[in-house]
Amino acid sequence: SAHFKAAGYEAMDADQLLAFMRQQEAGSPPAVVVFADNRFPAALVDTAHGIAPLRRFLDVGAKVALLGPNPLAYKADPVTGEVEDVDFGPPQALFDIRFPPPQEAGGYYAFAPTAAGRAAGLRHPGVASAPIDAQPGVTVPAADEFGRASAWLRSYGGRAGSGLLQLEL
Repeated sequence: SAHFKAAGYEAMDADQLLAFMRQQEAGSPPAVVVFADNRFPAALVDTAHGIAPLRRFLDVGAKVALLGPNPLAYKADPVTGEVEDVDFGPPQALFDIRFPPPQEAGGYYAFAPTAAGRAAGLRHPGVASAPIDAQPGVTVPAADEFGRASAWLRSYGGRAGSGLLQLEL
């Protein structure tokens, strides 16, 4: 997190983040939230009162960056934090992303930056998990050895470069 602070990002607790996301409107200055610890506070993904605040934030043209697999797919024990189950249904529903079945894309795969990724500054190959297949509204900055998107940006109709960015670093 020191790296992000040095780059001008501000650390926020769950309440501050929720308030920040709720104040964003279409036409607001560009806003980016990076989940450095790769966990979503429950209030951000709560759909009890309609659209989840995190999805609304994306829908108004903001950007969210994940630095690991989508945390909404992992169900953890509330006391120990240990992962008890993996289900890509919740992130698929909330973020309108189609994840392939785990038997087709489970595990870790080598990836390399695509031309779009190199243009965005990705320089090195690596290893990632939970890729997605190409789909409308998705830019692919890095593809795995089978051509699936290992890093991706799902646009929700906002300005260029906005949306949900999935990277594994």
